[in-house]
Amino acid sequence: MTVWTIPHAKEPVTLTNVSQVQLKLVQSENAAVTVNAMNQVGILKSKMHVFGKKLMEYILKPVVTLSNVAPSINAAKKSQSTTVGFKVLPKSSEEPSNPVAVYKSTLAILKALSGPLLSLKTEGKNGDENTTLMAMLGFIAETASPLLTYARDVNVHFANEKCQELIVEARKLMKRELHNTKRVGTMKVDNKNVKDQTQDAKDKCHVSEGIFALPECAVSESIGCLVNLAYQTLQEAGSNTPQCAIQLFYTVRNMFEIFCDVVPTYHRDSLQKLPRVCALHHNNCMYIAHHLLTLGHQCRQSLPPPLCDGTSMFVDLIPVFRKLASECFLAQMRIQRDQLVENLSGAEGFDQVATDDNFLACERAIKQVVHQLGHLQRVWTDILPSNIFTKAMSTLINTVLMHIVEKVSSLEDISADDAQQLYPLLSGLQDRIPHLIKPGEDEGPLAMVFSASDVKSLIRAIFQNTDRRATALAKIR
Repeated sequence: MTVWTIPHAKEPVTLTNVSQVQLKLVQSENAAVTVNAMNQVGILKSKMHVFGKKLMEYILKPVVTLSNVAPSINAAKKSQSTTVGFKVLPKSSEEPSNPVAVYKSTLAILKALSGPLLSLKTEGKNGDENTTLMAMLGFIAETASPLLTYARDVNVHFANEKCQELIVEARKLMKRELHNTKRVGTMKVDNKNVKDQTQDAKDKCHVSEGIFALPECAVSESIGCLVNLAYQTLQEAGSNTPQCAIQLFYTVRNMFEIFCDVVPTYHRDSLQKLPRVCALHHNNCMYIAHHLLTLGHQCRQSLPPPLCDGTSMFVDLIPVFRKLASECFLAQMRIQRDQLVENLSGAEGFDQVATDDNFLACERAIKQVVHQLGHLQRVWTDILPSNIFTKAMSTLINTVLMHIVEKVSSLEDISADDAQQLYPLLSGLQDRIPHLIKPGEDEGPLAMVFSASDVKSLIRAIFQNTDRRATALAKIR
């Protein structure tokens, strides 16, 4: 049986009324039967909750918060009762409670209660003594020391929690939509330096300025955030304990390894059906591979051994990401190729195009092909690097032309009327295709070698001074 003597319910426990607090435990022969009965009817849990709340509020909390208070324990064998109260000590200083004194007072109270309560354990020698004493009193098992183990491994627990949060954040970024983009990479090198670079390239010791440059392209904003998260994590690893730093480093590796599984699976439908998303995924993978080239070197000096000795490299992941980029984009290229060939199949081999029905079928097939190529040109031109865009479009256009040439050349007999109809069909295709891969301003093959002033000087040296030459010079900027 427990008897509480406490101040008014609304009054907090202070130095003025702490002496009024008293907990009296009276042992009874029928205590076990009573507790069992309360458990059977389902009220034991609520009773223990109320008891624990009062124990915390009126017994344990004053021990911690009031510095001039010490527990007063009186055990009466005759009445088989234990009384726990408080006595106010003379005020000696304004300092807060001494941790050692608080620890001893708490142990004294728990020893007096001798109930099935758990105890907090502290780190170090006092914690080990506490564990032994609690085991002797029956509060915990003799082999159990979970809190002490937790205190010793607190850095490990922090690192585990941090790593888990980073993986969750990385997965959220990977599952975002890919169509929100940003521009990355370096602009085209100034043409005035091309000649000097070409001359320097003859020197075996010369290294081009753009050898590690990422070509200008578009990537998903979420992937930019993912790469920034990797850099921030490695910077944080450099300022942590060695064990925590190692865990954070391998968490970054896990983030990139998870990318190879999550993104192709979660965005599978978009990657197959949307050429723009597929091109973005290609750029995303190449963008990550570009940063993996130097990511380990940039953070190497701040990492602990053995990471700083050369193991903090990510270069082994570069072929994985490049393969992921190429496989996805090549699969999309095959889809577009098959669609182009299917559209051309409606031309019925360009046979007997002199008839109205066959001419309309061929015209419709060519329009479908031009429309598809035009769509790819619009969605890829601002996404892919210029060299990749040119190669991709040229490959698809070459597929179309080879198919048409093969079908036309396989015709056994081409009448004059058929030839007259084939000419406008194929001429229209010839006129439209060059615009699909026409380079932009300062992006053509001539601009890659000569500057504008060099081209003007070359024209003046080769051609006579005519109106056509003047017009051509005026167009060059």
